[in-house]
Amino acid sequence: MTANSTIFEMPPVMKLEDCETLHCFLQEQHGQAVALDCAAVDRMTGLAAQLVVFAHRKWSSDGVSFALRDVSNGCRDSLTALGLAALLTQEGAMT
Repeated sequence: MTANSTIFEMPPVMKLEDCETLHCFLQEQHGQAVALDCAAVDRMTGLAAQLVVFAHRKWSSDGVSFALRDVSNGCRDSLTALGLAALLTQEGAMT
């Protein structure tokens, strides 16, 4: 994660409206370094996890920094339960 990453603070549980907000944020930040602050996450929903996976893949393929930072235990547990624990070991994931 670079020092000039734009940060999106993930809520404890992302409702549909929160997923829409994240989607808009990602569209606006396309091509720029992004970090998702996961400190407050109690549970990562499936839709939120899909957005994170798709964004991670897109940013990686574009060679732009994409990071999860301050990953909470709830976020870690949710990603593991969804079979996405590999996101936690990617470059830029800060636990």
